[in-house]
Amino acid sequence: MIGYSGIYHRDKSWSPSDDDHLTEMINQLQGTSALEPLITEFESHGRCAMKIASIDPRSPMITKENEVRKLCLFGELYPQSTANSLLEAVLADDSENLTSSIQDLNGAFNLIVYDKTNSQVKIFRDIGGVKACFYHDNGQEVIFSSGLRSVAKSSLYRDKQVDTKGLWLNLAYPAPPQPLTAFKDISCLERGSRLSINSTVTTDHYWTIPSRDIDIGMDFNYAVERVHSTLTDATSDRVQGIQNLGSTLSGGVDSAYLSALAFQNNEHTEAYTFKLAGEEYSQLNEDDVAALTARKYGMKHHIKSFVYDDFMEDFQTLIKLYEQPGISIGAYYSIAKLGHQLGYSHVVNGLAGDELFGGFHFFKHLSYWPLLRLLSPVASLVPSNRTKGIDKFIKVAGAGSIDEYYSRAFAIYLDKELKNVFNNLYFSALDAQQELYNPRREPFKDSISGLMHYMFSNCPNHHIYRFESFSNHFGIQPLYPFLDNNVIEHAFKVPSRFKVKGHKRKIVLKQAAAPYVVQPALTENKRGVGAPVNSWMNTHLKDIKEDKLNRLKQREIFNAQYIDQIIKEYPQGYGKKLWKLVMTELWMEEFID
Repeated sequence: MIGYSGIYHRDKSWSPSDDDHLTEMINQLQGTSALEPLITEFESHGRCAMKIASIDPRSPMITKENEVRKLCLFGELYPQSTANSLLEAVLADDSENLTSSIQDLNGAFNLIVYDKTNSQVKIFRDIGGVKACFYHDNGQEVIFSSGLRSVAKSSLYRDKQVDTKGLWLNLAYPAPPQPLTAFKDISCLERGSRLSINSTVTTDHYWTIPSRDIDIGMDFNYAVERVHSTLTDATSDRVQGIQNLGSTLSGGVDSAYLSALAFQNNEHTEAYTFKLAGEEYSQLNEDDVAALTARKYGMKHHIKSFVYDDFMEDFQTLIKLYEQPGISIGAYYSIAKLGHQLGYSHVVNGLAGDELFGGFHFFKHLSYWPLLRLLSPVASLVPSNRTKGIDKFIKVAGAGSIDEYYSRAFAIYLDKELKNVFNNLYFSALDAQQELYNPRREPFKDSISGLMHYMFSNCPNHHIYRFESFSNHFGIQPLYPFLDNNVIEHAFKVPSRFKVKGHKRKIVLKQAAAPYVVQPALTENKRGVGAPVNSWMNTHLKDIKEDKLNRLKQREIFNAQYIDQIIKEYPQGYGKKLWKLVMTELWMEEFID
């Protein structure tokens, strides 16, 4: 129940039916309890050209205006004490694109700016990519919202169709790379970008990822000190004055470090941890290390064990909130729901630490990737989908560039598989990733910085997008210190050798965190606890799997014969690949049919 929706008219004046359409849109974002929307009108020359409806139980949209402009801020700026002066600077900015004043904004936001002189609208998205903005132009109106479902289920989105490229990439990865979506003619504004709406709809970047701004001569101790100081400031700016503050706490260094910093800056901080019930899942849980961190600071710590029924209790709601074909059954949703049950208004979260400092396991493969590339002819002959170890070899060995390394290593389905999953379709995941995130095919200083560029480009597409959507449904505002402007700027200046060396990952971050976290958070392998889909595919999820795959096979876009082959040949360890197809059918039923 945190979100906003808007409708912009090019020519005609606002009518009562438009109010109905706006109500329809904002109702899609209502969460566990319905809120009365705040309606903001935008007029010029006696005509109401746009209205925005917003809901937030604690922080209504900030609105400011002068004789030339009117603006609305959805989200938060940091430090919050500077928000008013920063927004006044935007109002006073006499440049056409407002670039200089917008670049001073640090936070999680969409900023909507309406020009009263020409009825032009500009929407700016934060550089961290926290607050999403989805939009559709039907020729007469432009509809936009923080939630994709608000646009996709609007009666003003009249021709509901699948975007085949978006769906292809949604099966290749956990979610389509933004600005693409799985819906035809619905786009997502990219992070650090500006959406301009008038007679046409255009986008451009006011900020780009500084992946090539590495300070090769940086001193290691300075790098460590700056990591700590920027993260401390970012955390302090976000948690000051919050009474009902939670912090997601796992066994990894990111959440442990941020929980410690949050508690030091706000004594009301409580930690909470998700775990799977049952001895058979004990090796997946991280509550033991999390408990050590909480105990170190005397922090109140809540641990909740989840069973299958907990995951499935709100399953249909989960499908709606995923908005596009999901990858699992909602560990993030369960974590957000637990935060709501504990009464938190805000939750500190460590997402983006891996993307900025080299935390994912594929970084450790970079050291021997050149050798594996020599074995590419052998890898091309090895059957896939037999063991995960062999599949990693096939993926990594087949990559001829760091762009391709990313596109293959993080893929759920490779293009050659998807060519068989679909009927008469073919797209290239590599071409799509390069077109979106490295359009000029510029080289990177090294493989580590190249992989980090693609990972950080992808960050808003999946983890942030899903956790934000689930949390906002429960009226919770997540706080992401790693996505602070200053943290991002410094992280990309840090030389790659201070982040990843051989099998060592997040070197500089762990050094900064060392005085504040327990030793196991620095040394133990991250387990990445989540719903055990593989284990449940032939038990708890068997009936829904069989039913939905049978329905999916009846759709003309899919190759029923190949799906049968997947069902027959893929081992149990590949349950997530099958589940992705199940979620695709569930998405079709919810949004397309």
